[in-house]
Amino acid sequence: MKPSIAGKGFKVTCYEHLNCKTSSLCLDWREICDRKIDCFDGSDEFNCWELEMNECAENEYRCHNGQCIPIEFYHDVRTEPDCLDGTDEPAYLPSYKYCAMHPEFRCEERTC
Repeated sequence: MKPSIAGKGFKVTCYEHLNCKTSSLCLDWREICDRKIDCFDGSDEFNCWELEMNECAENEYRCHNGQCIPIEFYHDVRTEPDCLDGTDEPAYLPSYKYCAMHPEFRCEERTC
């Protein structure tokens, strides 16, 4: 990942492993594999299955779907999940406790 871009009270981490032409400065993790095309060629939605096999560094949090985010983003702002599946802010998701106790198909990639 590229260094974070700090702004007025927010921090965004750029995803650097993607050569993508967009109108924005960079793509954030939340814009990769979110089923919304952000790159003009759609490359931000290619090979999304690889996220599930991803291993995270010690200074990163591994989301339920395999995505890695900086550890400081884990439980930072409960109403703004950084993981695509929202598992870094489970207290905000009312069904999280249900899914943690009942590993069913509807809880697999996204929490209920």
